[in-house]
Amino acid sequence: MPNAIFKVTVFLLVLMAIILFCVIFGGFTSLYRSQDRIESAKVILIDTCRERLELLPGLAALSETEPSRAGSTARTQDIETAKLLISKLLNQQEPLENAQTKIFESLQNDIGLAIKDRLLQLESIYGQKNNRKFELLKKDLSKVQDKLFKAKERYNYEVAYFNRRVKTFP
Repeated sequence: MPNAIFKVTVFLLVLMAIILFCVIFGGFTSLYRSQDRIESAKVILIDTCRERLELLPGLAALSETEPSRAGSTARTQDIETAKLLISKLLNQQEPLENAQTKIFESLQNDIGLAIKDRLLQLESIYGQKNNRKFELLKKDLSKVQDKLFKAKERYNYEVAYFNRRVKTFP
């Protein structure tokens, strides 16, 4: 009789060890996969930001006929700072510091507002003339802005998912 109880106890201990191993290993691999998805979302977000920055010279070329407004130097500096920050973010393996995230978001918002302002100005100039270059640029910028919105949503979702997993990991 004691031999049977010993066998059942050993069997249950082995079963619990297997279950515990699966839970811990499953949680670890879930965190690892989540980090990969965050990295993928970060690359997509950065590539989309870079794509938007590459469209800005076309916008500037259409604006050459218009007298430049005050603040364009500051916007040019914002664009250059954003390019440097994007390069830095793409090469960085560690999570972003809070200050870097705030700077990146602020620059992207400033660039987005500058694009919106410039498009409104150009719309008043080219709106009636049916300029093909302007319409094509406006369409491209709209597509990139939509992609950027989706990339931000995906990145934020993946980070939130990772944070939830970290809190619930045993």
